[in-house]
Amino acid sequence: MAVFVGFALWLGASESNIAHFMSVGSFSSLAQLLSSSLLISRIKRKKAFVVWTGCLFVLLRFSVVLIPLVVAPSLRVPAIALLVGVGLGCWHLGAPVNT
Repeated sequence: MAVFVGFALWLGASESNIAHFMSVGSFSSLAQLLSSSLLISRIKRKKAFVVWTGCLFVLLRFSVVLIPLVVAPSLRVPAIALLVGVGLGCWHLGAPVNT
């Protein structure tokens, strides 16, 4: 976590942006509530769903490292928020299906 914060600050994020990233993580847990009540009964291949959401989480979470290489400097902080939010959303979607 400390390395991520240092990396985000190096890319131009402010302290309030770091707080925003943390709130995005908390807000994405809403996906877990929705998936547990609406999605679980509709998933036919639960193990495959968990594997795919887990792989997507890892891909999005670690693609933050590529932001300085592929994203314009003015869009780096929103790109971090997007990748963290969507990645954690995928993680929370797969979590209740795993049980």
